[in-house]
Amino acid sequence: MCLRRRDAVCQLNSFSFCRFFFFFWCVCVCLLCLRHQFFMKRAFREAREGGEHGCVLRGVGGRHPMARDRMAEFISLVPHRGRGAASHGNIYGGNGNNGCEGTERGAMWLPIDDETRPIFTSLSKIRQQVEALEALHVEQLVEMCARKREAVHDAVEKICSECHFSREMIHKYNRATKQLAEGVNTNRRPINTAELRMRHNIAMFMECQLMQNVRTMWMEQKAQEERLVDATARRLKARFGVVGNSVNENFNRGEMTVENSFEIARRLVATGNEDRSFSLARDELERVTRTRDAVLELEQEMQDLLQLFSDLQLLLQGQHEQLILIQQNVEKGCQNLVASAGHLQAAKQHKKKSCCVLQ
Repeated sequence: MCLRRRDAVCQLNSFSFCRFFFFFWCVCVCLLCLRHQFFMKRAFREAREGGEHGCVLRGVGGRHPMARDRMAEFISLVPHRGRGAASHGNIYGGNGNNGCEGTERGAMWLPIDDETRPIFTSLSKIRQQVEALEALHVEQLVEMCARKREAVHDAVEKICSECHFSREMIHKYNRATKQLAEGVNTNRRPINTAELRMRHNIAMFMECQLMQNVRTMWMEQKAQEERLVDATARRLKARFGVVGNSVNENFNRGEMTVENSFEIARRLVATGNEDRSFSLARDELERVTRTRDAVLELEQEMQDLLQLFSDLQLLLQGQHEQLILIQQNVEKGCQNLVASAGHLQAAKQHKKKSCCVLQ
């Protein structure tokens, strides 16, 4: 009886816990729905207020060729200040009529207009110059000379000048935005909160693009310097030979360690004399080429000797039977000579006997 009562109490407690958990989950879902509805209402209210003040952000599709490329990234990367990501549902209206630009400029403010178009053009020019700099880096690796080094230096100077120019235009745009917010500029109509936030976000996006281009350029320069050091070190290794870092007795024989080769390569790149390693590598290549030619000539002579001995072997194999016959004839001749000598000796003895008889 006690066990049944205890089981009933446990079941009642577990059921109460499940009810409490389900109730807590329902409350959390309701709170999240209310929060989402609150933010949606506030976004629609701000959009309606911006529409009442004439802030119709349309026409981006045909205003400028860079607007379609940059606005999606701008909307996704740069949120509004003071709240989360803004709702830009009215940005992509798709007005492609460029002939109405003069009449529309007085009635609405666009993200890409005459004030921001030079800045975006300058940023696009910087990006193109960075791509051209990468091509110059490849050419410099292929041919290390003073002319290529000067071309890379001039390209970097042009990019720096264009970056300073873009920075000045962005500062000018920020000052104009501040004057419009304070109402100092009386030549233009006052702007509302939505337009002010849009101008701030455009300025933030342009600064982000500028910093990204500058960072890309300097990272590319650093990577190019490392590539030059590696290429110079390889040429030094090919010219002087490289041994292990722990081997010191081979230093007097013209060899260097790995650390020494990289240190010398860094000094050559820092002073702009990496083209000297190219001449060293060229001399080493000429020496290797001469050695290769001598080895090829020796190989040709060895092949000629091999052909000569092959011909002699064939000749000996063809004359083998004739040499055997000659050997047999020589042996028979020797036997005949021995027999002739015996006959001569016998004839001499017979001659002596005949002379004795005659006497």
